[in-house]
Amino acid sequence: MQSKKTLNLLFILILMIPFSSCKNAATGEENIPYERTIPLTLEAIEDGKITISNTSRTVVWYTLDNDETRSYAQSSGSVYIYVYAGEKVSFFANISETWGGQSNTDYININCSADCYVYGNIMSLFCENFKSAKSLENSAYTFTSLFEGNKHIKNHSQKKLCLPATRLEERCYYRMFYGCSSLTSAPELPATNLTEKFECYREMFSGCTSLTTAPILPAKKLCISCYRGMFSGCTSLTTAPELPATTLEGYCYERMFWECSSLINSPTLPATILAYGCYLNMFFRCKSLITAPILPATKLEERCYEGMFYDCPALRNAPDLLATQLKKDCYKEMFCDCKLINYLKCLGLHPSEEENVYRILSGCSSTGTLVKDKRVTWPDGSLPSGWTIVDEQ
Repeated sequence: MQSKKTLNLLFILILMIPFSSCKNAATGEENIPYERTIPLTLEAIEDGKITISNTSRTVVWYTLDNDETRSYAQSSGSVYIYVYAGEKVSFFANISETWGGQSNTDYININCSADCYVYGNIMSLFCENFKSAKSLENSAYTFTSLFEGNKHIKNHSQKKLCLPATRLEERCYYRMFYGCSSLTSAPELPATNLTEKFECYREMFSGCTSLTTAPILPAKKLCISCYRGMFSGCTSLTTAPELPATTLEGYCYERMFWECSSLINSPTLPATILAYGCYLNMFFRCKSLITAPILPATKLEERCYEGMFYDCPALRNAPDLLATQLKKDCYKEMFCDCKLINYLKCLGLHPSEEENVYRILSGCSSTGTLVKDKRVTWPDGSLPSGWTIVDEQ
């Protein structure tokens, strides 16, 4: 009996070996996930036309239904690929070697006239060795506007779209899926350090009105405007991703969930050291937002919370504002038109500078209570007329 148990245990361990390591035991090389081995592919759901518009110096080539024959989309022009339902077009390029894009006027854009599935590894546009590539270094604006305005790309139920880069570059994904109103879920975004990668995710999914699932955003060090407008106008998004970053930069979360009218709960915001305009208009007109995050910072920066919950009429409770060091416009219009808010604790030492709290509670409940530090005098007209001001005990 003991021998049989030992053999069963050994058999289980043997089965687990391929899954317990990210290295190939024979070669020492990384075991590459299947989705990274497939080039960027559009699979036609209906008969239609795929258009490649290219204003960069990079030449794009493509294959049809895995045929080895290459067809080329030269730079500075447009190419039309006519497809029947079920046909697959795979895309390739060498952006890493030939990329001349240094502004958002140099780009590659792929559009469809009829519905298509999108899947595979986006890095097949970046280099020939795309299966193992994880860095976009030295290629600013890499995938800027790649699918912008493409209302016909859809998620495949079994095949993933893969964006495996862990080293990003300035504006590498800027407006990549802007206005892609048929996408329902976003690809994984594994980068953990966004330092100095200016606007890398800016407006990436803006206007994706069918998007219900956001990607995990694991980065703990952010850069200027990195998430600016990332999900703005995503009216079907109900849950925000976790935001674990503790090192912020200017405008990093500005308008991130602008007019996400179905968003119910806000993510935890653990950062205690803020930056200029870091949360500016972050949840602007999130009409369904019920809960606000705890805001632990005690030292504020200019415009850091300006308009953060502007016109969130379902918001029930305002977070306590315990910061004692304030700067210009830090609370400006923070809860403006949050009609249910009737209580606020705000202990700042300098709200006598009216600009710091300008319209902070304008349009909130007509009656309510403000709790303040006893050393503070609030400026006349800064609160709704029916509110009572009391000192913290």
